[in-house]
Amino acid sequence: MYIAVASEIASPANRPRDLRDRNLRLVVRLFREKGILSIQEAAAETDLSRTTTAKIIAYLLECGLILPLGKGSSTPDGGKRPEVFCLNASSVCVISAFFTHLGITGVLYDLNCDRLSDLSVKTGISYEENADALAQAVTELQKRSGLSPGQLCGIAVGCSGIVDTGRGVLRYPNRVGWEPGLDIAGDLQSRLNFPAKIYVDNTCRYFGYAEANLSHGRGEGTMATVYSDRFSGGCVITGDKLLRGPGGFVGELGHMVLDADSKAVCACGASGCFEALVSGANVAAYAEEIAGQFPNSPLHDETVWGLQDFFAASNNMDPFAMAVMDKVVGYFAALIRNIILLHDPRRVVIQGAYADGGEYFLLALREAVQNYPFYGIKHSPEITYSQLNFTSDNPDNFALGGAIYAVDNYIGQFVRAKP
Repeated sequence: MYIAVASEIASPANRPRDLRDRNLRLVVRLFREKGILSIQEAAAETDLSRTTTAKIIAYLLECGLILPLGKGSSTPDGGKRPEVFCLNASSVCVISAFFTHLGITGVLYDLNCDRLSDLSVKTGISYEENADALAQAVTELQKRSGLSPGQLCGIAVGCSGIVDTGRGVLRYPNRVGWEPGLDIAGDLQSRLNFPAKIYVDNTCRYFGYAEANLSHGRGEGTMATVYSDRFSGGCVITGDKLLRGPGGFVGELGHMVLDADSKAVCACGASGCFEALVSGANVAAYAEEIAGQFPNSPLHDETVWGLQDFFAASNNMDPFAMAVMDKVVGYFAALIRNIILLHDPRRVVIQGAYADGGEYFLLALREAVQNYPFYGIKHSPEITYSQLNFTSDNPDNFALGGAIYAVDNYIGQFVRAKP
């Protein structure tokens, strides 16, 4: 995991209170990654001074967020054995739950965001049935934790659609039969017999938050993710903050129109949206159109074409598959160009089904983005595949980002309380 050093977070432009807050969060994240640390080790990893690190650890001990473990191993040169500490992971728990096409998937985590338990609840298609199943999953996982409801530091709920995160309302769901303006947070709270801190956000944002925390680092400027599988989306993260916009539309990349003349109709009702253009069905339809130009392709032996077939064949330099992937690359490149113009990210991460695209797709995409004429300026963010194997066929994995988000907000209350 990338660990931001003090020089990145302790900019002279920031206020002293902001610096203290960020340094405290940095040390907590370091304990989540490393497990057991001494003051000297924490200072070296973060590039903070030993005095600053010691004060932060003393405060975390006072808050009960970390525990003393006694003496550690002696230094390589035989020096005095240092005091070592670890995160008090079992002091609280967090639940992350998501609406899927089959029902509800919920996962229980500790403060270290290590998975403790999970379950799935199948349900009908109506919102009320799903809301009941969500409350059922949360209640059962809270019981499994063995902790009191007061030790549940947060519940993260993920859904697809446009979300008002401040109110916990799903403004525009993309589920058939679900009405706009669903009060997910309020409806869940009314079904629980204990008060809880509930966070509701778009599933892709939580996935991106996990990516930023676990594989591609934090504090590295702006990062964007592009997700595509059964549905498409993404997120934009600047520093540690998810960008949402006042209407909750930031990151709804799947509904950016890239070809207004396309006959590919999106679930939102528009034609030529990114989601529709790169869907497996539309890619297969384009392949059917041009298949006659490549009579010798081994893909003609397949009765049904899926994305994985085109990935594998293009990586083997099959001209037919390469032509199909080039079409898709054009859509991704146009989308990323728009992201650059809006947010100028340092990194763009490809998530979902296309994260398995392999070498041909990634290299072609990087070249296509690099070759866009930005006033003659060669400019392109780093484009990488996701290091997290999350797809809509494994929706429980989306829960991790929600858990990290809820834990970060829980830790934030101690940050805000620090004198």
